[in-house]
Amino acid sequence: MSTTTQILPTATALPEKVALITGAARGIGAAIAVRLARDGITVALADIRLAAVEQLAEEIRQSGGRAVAFGVDLAGADDIAALEVSVRATLGQIDILVNNAGIIQPKGFADSTVEEWDRLMAVNLRAVFLLCRAALPELRRRHGAIINIASTAGIRAQADNGPYCVAKSGVIMLTQALAQELLADGVRVNCVCPGAVDTPLMKEYVHARGMPESLDELAGTGMLLPPEDVASVVAFLAGDGSRSVTGHITVVDRGALIAG
Repeated sequence: MSTTTQILPTATALPEKVALITGAARGIGAAIAVRLARDGITVALADIRLAAVEQLAEEIRQSGGRAVAFGVDLAGADDIAALEVSVRATLGQIDILVNNAGIIQPKGFADSTVEEWDRLMAVNLRAVFLLCRAALPELRRRHGAIINIASTAGIRAQADNGPYCVAKSGVIMLTQALAQELLADGVRVNCVCPGAVDTPLMKEYVHARGMPESLDELAGTGMLLPPEDVASVVAFLAGDGSRSVTGHITVVDRGALIAG
C-alpha cells in the first residue's frame, strides 16, 4: 500500500466482528460503512481517497462506532495484499469482506484504450479476486462472509459502457464460482447488483455522457435509489439472518430491470 492510516477503535476489547469495506470514502461504500458500524460491527474503511476515508472514520467514532481508515490503490496487487495484512494486524481478524470499490469509464469498446481497459479491469474485477484470495485463510478461520458489489450493468448491457458491463458481469460470475468453492468451508459469498444510485460516481458518469438531466428524470420516476437502500441489503447479507444464503445475486433497483 502506498499510504496507510491506522486508528485504533474506541473499544479496548477485541471486536466481535470486523468488516473490511473497499471504496468506503463516499457513495455506496460510505453508506455501507455507516450502516454496519451502526449494527455494532467494527469497520475497516479502505479507499484511495485517504483524507475522505479518515474523515468518515472519525465521524463513525464520534457517533459511538468503531472505525479504522486505510489508504490504498486497488489497482496495485502488492497494495491489496498489504491491506489485508494491515487490517488483521490492526484489528486482529476479518469476518466480513465487502468488495465495493469501482471506477467507471463511459466509453464503448472502440473508444477505449488498452490502458483504460486494463485499469478498469484491475480495479473493478481483478481487485475483487485478489482481495478475496488474500482474505480467504482468515475468512475460512472465522466462517466469514463476502459481499461483492456489482451492478445491473453486469446483467443487462448498456450502450457505450461495454467495458464496465464486462467487468461487473465478471464480478457476478466470480461470486457464484467462489461460493461453490467455499461452500464446504462455511464461507458465504453473495453479490449485490444496484441499479441507478444517487452517488458521486453516478453524477460523474452522467456528466461525462453529457446527460446531467437524466438524474432528474430518474429521480422523478422514483428509480434513483439512495445508497442507504443498498447498504440495508449488504447489512442483511453480512448478518446471521442470512446464514443460509450463499451464491446469490440480489438486484436492488426498484424494479428497473423488469420494467424494461
